[in-house]
Parts: sequence; C-alpha cells; structure tokens
Amino acid sequence: RGETIAGGLKESRPSGGLDDPTERARVLWEHARSLTRNGDSSGAARYARDALALLEYADDRRRALPRVGTDPAAGAASSSTAPALNSA
Repeated sequence: RGETIAGGLKESRPSGGLDDPTERARVLWEHARSLTRNGDSSGAARYARDALALLEYADDRRRALPRVGTDPAAGAASSSTAPALNSA
C-alpha cells in the first residue's frame, strides 16, 4: 500500500503484477503470514483481506466471461443455435 507506518518507514508491497490473480493472491497471503510471524497483525490482516478479495475477483471474472470457442457450431448461420434473422 505504501503508506507511512508509525516508525516513519514506508511499507513495501510484495512484487508481482495482476497477470495471474491466483498467483498474486498467493504472494499476498504468504506476505500476510510473514507479517504475522513478525508481530504485525494489522498489516497481516490488510494483506490477507487483499488476497481474499483478489481471489473473489478472479472467481467472479472467471464465471462472468463466456468460454470462447467451446462450441464450434455456436453462431454459425446453419446451426440450430443461431438466431433466426427473418421470419417466413
């Protein structure tokens, strides 16, 4: 998060991007566990919440996006799944 903590030091976040949300969540979770071991329970709670929120985001995104290319007949004009454009 980069906010200034009590001692005046700037907190650093673990490296890594959002290309793979599950991997990023794992990194955040491990960082939270490390902070817990070092006695920073409030910092650990923030990172743990971020990890869980990221997993929820990834799950919601996975459910919302259609699976492209799973049905070769979908959308083909001659398929039964294609909508009728004209009524006879």
